[in-house]
Parts: sequence; structure tokens; C-alpha cells
Amino acid sequence: MLGTRILLSLSRKPGSHNYVGSTLGTDLSNALSFLLQTVPDFPQLIRNRTVLDYSCGLGWQTLAMAKERARK
Repeated sequence: MLGTRILLSLSRKPGSHNYVGSTLGTDLSNALSFLLQTVPDFPQLIRNRTVLDYSCGLGWQTLAMAKERARK
């Protein structure tokens, strides 16, 4: 129940407009560009960690994190 409430609080409402910086135009080559620019040592932080994708996009970031050796 707590997990559901957290996901709902972080998710946008269905049917709402895309936010600025949406994933349109994103592919495997640039999926992590924002995180790599804003989170110091991001690849090291996710290495050997489990990544949860709760279907809020096309999955490019999840694939890119797996490429960076995060666990799927």
C-alpha cells in the first residue's frame, strides 16, 4: 500500500500534457543525458543495483541503465 501511494504521488495524471523535457526524441544513446549531467557519478550509483521501471515512459532509461550494468 505504501509503495502504491508513493508511485501515485510521483506520477502525473493520465491524459495530462507532457512535461518540459519529456522523453519525446529520446533513444538509447541519450536516455541518461539529463541524469549524467545532474547526478554526480550516476553510473557508479546504479552499478549492480536493481532498477524498477513502473511504465512511465518508453523504457529507454531502463535499457540505458542496464547497459551501464544495473541489474534488470
